[in-house]
Parts: sequence; C-alpha cells; structure tokens
Amino acid sequence: MTSLKTEALVNLSNILKDSVVQSHSKFQDIAKDITWLNNTMLHQSDLFLQIRQLEYSLLLVQQISDLFSSGQYVPLGKLPVSLVSPATIHSILTNI
Repeated sequence: MTSLKTEALVNLSNILKDSVVQSHSKFQDIAKDITWLNNTMLHQSDLFLQIRQLEYSLLLVQQISDLFSSGQYVPLGKLPVSLVSPATIHSILTNI
C-alpha cells in the first residue's frame, strides 16, 4: 500500500514539475512579448511627441507670419480678414 502511495506521489510530483516548467516557459514568452510591445509603444510615443511639437512649431510660425502680414494693414486703418474668425465673418454677412 505504501509503495502505491509513493508511486502516486512521484507521478503527481512529476506532473506538477512538468506543468510548472511549461508555465514558466509560457511566462517567459509572454514577458518577452510584453517587453517588445513596451519598446514599440515607447518609440511610437516619442515619435508622436516629436510630430506634435513640429505641428505646434509650424502653427506658431504661421500665426506669427499672419500677425506680421496683418500689421501691414494697421497704417491703412483696415482689419485684415485673416484676423477675423469664420463664425464672425458669417454673422457679419448674414446681418447685411
């Protein structure tokens, strides 16, 4: 009876050991995939940040250019159209 219980315990421990080894292998694969994904997302995030900064810089340069262009109208006493929002132009045109 004791030898049967011993064999059963040995078989059970071997099954558990194999399961743990397979689980560890799967865990390592998942950890490797997560690391790859984190690196990929980090690089994409950096790229996205750089693109946003470039967009902001270009928008700022465009607005400064529009402001300087509008400054040329000041001596004439006129308001340049580029400084008026489309909603304001629409309301002016609908009230005429």
